[in-house]
Amino acid sequence: MYFEMKDKTLVDVTRASWDGINVSISLRKGGQDQIITDGNAPHSDFKAALEKLAGIFIYHMELSGCEDLFPRIKITGVEEKTTKTGKKGFRFHAKLSCHKTETRFKLVTATLEIPGAGFFEAEDEYGNKVNPPEAYLYLLQDDEIELIKEAFHEAYLYAIENKTGAPVQPDLFDSVTADGSETATDSSDDEDSGFADMPSEFPEAGDDLGGGWIPQEGQPDEDEE
Repeated sequence: MYFEMKDKTLVDVTRASWDGINVSISLRKGGQDQIITDGNAPHSDFKAALEKLAGIFIYHMELSGCEDLFPRIKITGVEEKTTKTGKKGFRFHAKLSCHKTETRFKLVTATLEIPGAGFFEAEDEYGNKVNPPEAYLYLLQDDEIELIKEAFHEAYLYAIENKTGAPVQPDLFDSVTADGSETATDSSDDEDSGFADMPSEFPEAGDDLGGGWIPQEGQPDEDEE
């Protein structure tokens, strides 16, 4: 997902995650791919943007009837992916906590695809929806894509404009080491998420979407059907 810097440079953000220990952001800037892993906790806006994705995760994972699980599901990231058939979309990562046994389960959705323009708005001659969303849980709706855009925008602000939970620091993109890591420092924005005991893990992101989220040709995602 593309964002434009003040100097007109385009930055393509393809992954945004926060696991309670590190922020991990994949992006492409000036023709260079980077994976930024930083120990500075994200700004509260970044965390809030990820939290808003929980409803998408719950709906598309068919958990709407399991209200008891909702407080125990934490979204840890979202990434752009490509299926074997070349469809572009997004994959969500979450953790399910079982407090009494001190257990955490990692959960991941399939790649939720971006439908064609007006797919869900189509109606028959009687005004009924031709493609009701509940019949196409593998497709994202427009309002869901807007929430995803918000999360990627916060990732962009973290990596490029230093919007973190810590004092202002150098441009993270320019200061990453050869292996893509950053020296961690403490955050002052707000408290930890409660998942700080979990290791930082995130699969490699898929191919990027073009500006305005228009799918482009790319390599397929090998683990998609």
